[in-house]
Amino acid sequence: MQTIFNDINNIFKSITNKIYNETNIRNRKISIEDILLYRFKYSQINKTKQNIVSEINFNNKKVIDRTTFYRKDNNIPLKFYKYLFDSIKNFYNEKIKNKNKMDIIHILIIIYF
Repeated sequence: MQTIFNDINNIFKSITNKIYNETNIRNRKISIEDILLYRFKYSQINKTKQNIVSEINFNNKKVIDRTTFYRKDNNIPLKFYKYLFDSIKNFYNEKIKNKNKMDIIHILIIIYF
C-alpha cells in the first residue's frame, strides 16, 4: 500500500516539476501544489472557490485572495492536466487494475479526502 502512495506522490512531483520548468509561474505566495489542490477540490460537490481558498489559507497560515489562486490556476496550461491524467491512468492500468477492487476503492477514498 505504501508503494502505491509513493508512486502517486511521484506522479504529482513530476507534474509540479514540469510546470515549474516549462512555465513562468513563480512560487512566491502560492505553490503549484496548492494550485493543483485548489483545482481538484473545486471538482467536489458543494465546494466553492472561496471555501477552498479559505481552507488552504488556514492550513498554510497565510492570507491570499481568491483571485490570486484563480489567476495562477489560469496560467497552468491544460496540457499539464492531461499529462497528469494520463500518468495516473497508466499507473492504474499497470499496477492496480488486476488487484483487489476494494483496495482500489480504499485508495481513492483516502486520496479524495
